[in-house]
Amino acid sequence: MPFSWESHATISEMVEIGSDVLVTMSHSHCIEMMKQMLNLFQSGHLPAPSTFQTFRRIFSTNANDFIPFLSAVLSMTVPLLGEAKSDALKRSIAGAV
Repeated sequence: MPFSWESHATISEMVEIGSDVLVTMSHSHCIEMMKQMLNLFQSGHLPAPSTFQTFRRIFSTNANDFIPFLSAVLSMTVPLLGEAKSDALKRSIAGAV
């Protein structure tokens, strides 16, 4: 039987694992990692709730390196707040801020 992510982990578990990796990477590669995460705002739409949860986790565990990116995250998020329709996304944004 070929390997399948579906048989071993749920989508939410995979998202959590990815978030864990990004938080861990932020300790030694914060600038590079944050530049890539900020690209998620390029399309003019709000990223998924998991993105804001990851921002929150990075900020809470690595505040000194994240502070230079805080204004960029906020300036990209604030104009798009009207697009936040789901409660999950609203909670994620509030938690990150």
